[in-house]
Amino acid sequence: MKNEIERNMDMDSKLPLVCICIPAYNAEKTIERTLESLVKQTYKNIIIKIVNNNSSDRTPEIAEKYAKQYENITTYNFDITVPGEENFDRCLQLSEGDYTCLFHSDDVYDSHIIEREVSALQENDSLGAVFTCANIIDENDVIVDQLVPREEFIKNKIYTFDEMFPVILRYGMCFVTPSAMVRTEVYKKTIKKHQRDKSFGGASDADTWIRILKASNVMILQEKLINYRMSMASYSYRTLMVYKNTLSDCLLRVLEHNINEINDNSKRDKYVDILAKFKTKILLDDAYKAIICGDFEYAREVLEMLNGVKMSFRYLCKKKLYAVLANVGIPQSIRKMLIYKKYHRLLSFDDIDAKQGAEEKK
Repeated sequence: MKNEIERNMDMDSKLPLVCICIPAYNAEKTIERTLESLVKQTYKNIIIKIVNNNSSDRTPEIAEKYAKQYENITTYNFDITVPGEENFDRCLQLSEGDYTCLFHSDDVYDSHIIEREVSALQENDSLGAVFTCANIIDENDVIVDQLVPREEFIKNKIYTFDEMFPVILRYGMCFVTPSAMVRTEVYKKTIKKHQRDKSFGGASDADTWIRILKASNVMILQEKLINYRMSMASYSYRTLMVYKNTLSDCLLRVLEHNINEINDNSKRDKYVDILAKFKTKILLDDAYKAIICGDFEYAREVLEMLNGVKMSFRYLCKKKLYAVLANVGIPQSIRKMLIYKKYHRLLSFDDIDAKQGAEEKK
């Protein structure tokens, strides 16, 4: 008779296979916690592929340690460092099984995330992808905020492209993308390539999710099943203070591209009008960031782009205030306070001093 371990292995092998790909680059400070959270999943039919983007720190060593300890973990080491979007493409090429997750090397996952997402996909054939909510953690794993859907999202509702795309045009991406589980066949047949246009830059993943949404429905589970890291070392942090060719600017190009692909003229015109309001918000954000970084000339250039643009009273007040600040100029001490006010949950004054000091040396 088979012993209990063998019986459990047989049962696990009959479950849908989940392939977790982890693109990693210089993640020695966080990847161990990521892997620890994944090897403790309640769902067992999992394979984990660590895709090392030619890291120069201990990331390969840590990955190899886990690969030796766990039979379901494999490492893939590349000797050429490529942009993050291209490393995601490597992950897509390596994906297999029934469902694929592209999880981040600095996030920490709840032990039930795979089980919950597999259950959702198994119960709903129309779903191409499922996402969850998240806690935001800092570099010390302290929860500082949360990412949850807006009030208009109904609990565990299945969303179509026509329902979700207008929301994305109003508010930006509404998904916690490193929580996503996608049917592997959707990645293989529909997406194929993560970055289909280099002008999309860091927003290439947004284009991926929109293309998935065009091909199938999606669901957002109303559970915080991932601790999403926002720290000084994370990509998410590094984008906070960028005000030229920002991630939001790239997202605008993605949204405009996808709108132009829509054949229905009435829908396309409607989406263009919705996007115009979002574009105003992005330009105001760029102007604000330029001001607090001391680039008053660029802030004035951005604000001039909004001359003659119809906007809400609130946005009009912001525009006038930013114009005054850009023309008068404000000292670093006050700019530092503005940064702290906007990002105080993620930054300390030492962080701000280090960031501004680095900027001044450039």
